[in-house]
This record gives sequence, structure tokens and C-alpha cells, in this order.
Amino acid sequence: MYNQTKRMMAIGGFCLISSIALSAQISLKLHNKKTSDVITEIEQVSDYRFFYNNGLSGLSKVISVQADNADIRSVLEQIKQQTGISYLIKDNKQIVLSASESSQQQRNVTVHGTVTDAADQLHRLCGTKRLG
Repeated sequence: MYNQTKRMMAIGGFCLISSIALSAQISLKLHNKKTSDVITEIEQVSDYRFFYNNGLSGLSKVISVQADNADIRSVLEQIKQQTGISYLIKDNKQIVLSASESSQQQRNVTVHGTVTDAADQLHRLCGTKRLG
């Protein structure tokens, strides 16, 4: 019984620490700033650190973000709505930015041509269908 109580207290403490870490409040007003500048400002006014590829689409887009004692998720949602950049909040106040699913959608491409071997014999490729 003592071990079970001890375990429950440890789990409860972990949950409390996790909720406190995610509920840190941020206040800022940024208008017509590049997304990369907004990210830098968030890092300066909070303990959060961002990780992303410098070639990430949307970093140079001009956006506006306003937060008054808001949690980090609401600020990140403002950025996501304006840029399409997705985010993942990790442990130790680390935020990973990436291209959103919609910007990574696959395109259907039709390829025309003929596949032959060295003797000019036609070959049908597995998973293809003949058009026309």
C-alpha cells in the first residue's frame, strides 16, 4: 500500500510539473513582422526554444501576433493559421516547427513513355496500367 501511494504521488507530481510547464503565460504584440522575427521574440520573452530548418516555407512571411498572458499553444496557433507552419511541443520547452501536412500533400503525376529492354522488347511495369 505504501509503494502504491508513493507511486501515485510521483505520477501526480509529474502531471503537475507538466501542466505548469505548458501553462507558462506569454504577452507580446507584434505587427507586420517576419515569422522568423516573431519566433526570436517568443524565445526572448519565454523559456521556449524553437528548432526548425532554415529553409522552412513561411519563415519569411509577414504576420501579426498578439497575446496577453496567453499560453504557448494559442500563440503557436496564431502562427500556424497565418503561415501553415505546424508545431510540436516537446519536453524541456522545446518546439519543433515543420511544414504542415497540407503543404506536404502528394501530387498525382502522369508519366508518358515506353519502357523497353536492350532488345527493344516492351515491358509492362508492375503496378501500372496502359493508357490509350
